[in-house]
Amino acid sequence: MGSPLPAEFDRLAGSNSGAARSLRNEADSGNLAYRRKLFVVAGASFGELQGFVRGNCIPQEVDRMPEIASSWKRANSAYRTLQITEQSLPKQVALSSPEPELGPLLESIAAQPLFRSSYGEHDFQVMKVGIRNLIACQRHVDLDYVDTLSARLLENVSSESIARFCLLSPLPLHPPKQLQISPNAFCFSSPNTDFRFLGGYVRPVSDADTQTCWMGGQPAAMVILMLGYGAPSMNAFQIGDRVVLSNGFHRAYTLLSSGVEHAYLVVRRVNDPSTELPPVLGSMSNDCILNNPRPILVRDFFNPSLISELRGSPGLRNIQVAWQASQVNIPL
Repeated sequence: MGSPLPAEFDRLAGSNSGAARSLRNEADSGNLAYRRKLFVVAGASFGELQGFVRGNCIPQEVDRMPEIASSWKRANSAYRTLQITEQSLPKQVALSSPEPELGPLLESIAAQPLFRSSYGEHDFQVMKVGIRNLIACQRHVDLDYVDTLSARLLENVSSESIARFCLLSPLPLHPPKQLQISPNAFCFSSPNTDFRFLGGYVRPVSDADTQTCWMGGQPAAMVILMLGYGAPSMNAFQIGDRVVLSNGFHRAYTLLSSGVEHAYLVVRRVNDPSTELPPVLGSMSNDCILNNPRPILVRDFFNPSLISELRGSPGLRNIQVAWQASQVNIPL
């Protein structure tokens, strides 16, 4: 499991829990429902912070903008000091091979077709990685979701259970709700913020498709549009001596909160950032990730001087899918 977190991490976990109880007991006039959001305000522009509060939080938090702005100023002052005193931390990420007994599990995961299609274009390896000094390209986590993940994680903290927690979907994925909103459009919704459009492709028509062609006719071609969830594995990009956490922020936070300082990550090695790394990763630009001497790290989510807890609006991830066909005669 790794060594326990320093005392300040325990104090923060306690203060977060107390703050959550205090917030839950507040009589928020006209708005009792909210999600607890932990936001790393350090290093963010005020416009980014203000946009998050106005777009994602309950009205009472918008009313607190002057207080939140003061917190932002203090956090950036503290962060400027860290940029000088902790420049070596982004290079201090422990990477090692997983325990040999995890071999059969890792082989079965890597053999899954969806796993291969998610990472096939990169040189990758599943590795045991220290969490705290990973570069973070996401600024916030949902503490209520972390509570749900913690309950699942603490059922078993063996190496295999942690590997499953990191590399497979940590919670069941429920089908989204759907509604046809016009003859050529559907609306899908899910409480899971990882719900997304996964693209489309052409495939041959099958007998089952013929049976469901309610408009009649003789089907001759199929276009499939897919919606679902992102790759379930926690993963990261290794760029030189820096490792950037790309997916799995809530699980990383959950592991550290539970005293587990390592994770099993799909580590993708990047030789040429200009062609192999997306121009924007999460909410961070390439320049911030590659050239900032001390970017935001996962450990910063536990530093009381760099963060703010905010009350987010409950909501659903909504995706609308529509199609349009053009039928014309083309002279030969």
